[in-house]
Amino acid sequence: MGKKYFSPVAKVGFLAVAGKFQATIDSGAILAQYTRSQLTQREGNHRLDAFLYGYGAVFGESRACGDA
Repeated sequence: MGKKYFSPVAKVGFLAVAGKFQATIDSGAILAQYTRSQLTQREGNHRLDAFLYGYGAVFGESRACGDA
């Protein structure tokens, strides 16, 4: 459970990626291919992924997290 959930490396951790998107939104330095709305959605999706991954690890439902 630890790697995908708690890793500070943005290529690995759900919360690290969400934090990276949030920092981009906060700074206003949004790349041309994204809108603020898209980044906000992606940030929320990664936080949801972190929750679902943690839920699956606790309750043993790994298939719900895409680990079939």
